[in-house]
Amino acid sequence: MANYHVGFNPETNQIYAGTVNKKGDKWVNNSEVTEECLLAVRDHFLRIAEKEQIPEVGYRWEFSDGMDIALKIHINKPEEKSNESNGEN
Repeated sequence: MANYHVGFNPETNQIYAGTVNKKGDKWVNNSEVTEECLLAVRDHFLRIAEKEQIPEVGYRWEFSDGMDIALKIHINKPEEKSNESNGEN
């Protein structure tokens, strides 16, 4: 089975997916998949939110130095957008 990975390149600010060599230190074949990756994460979170019937869902990473990072989506339904633009909330 191929050694398949997903990685981020800080020089290009893009996400790549593909295979790496057996040693695991060099890409053998890869493709830029930033947009597809973001859409897949969005759809993953959306599916959870729909299943749980909640307007917000996310994921949090906690680090040993006390820092944490949260990635969230909030779903604004059309009626909520209308109320927000009217100054209601």
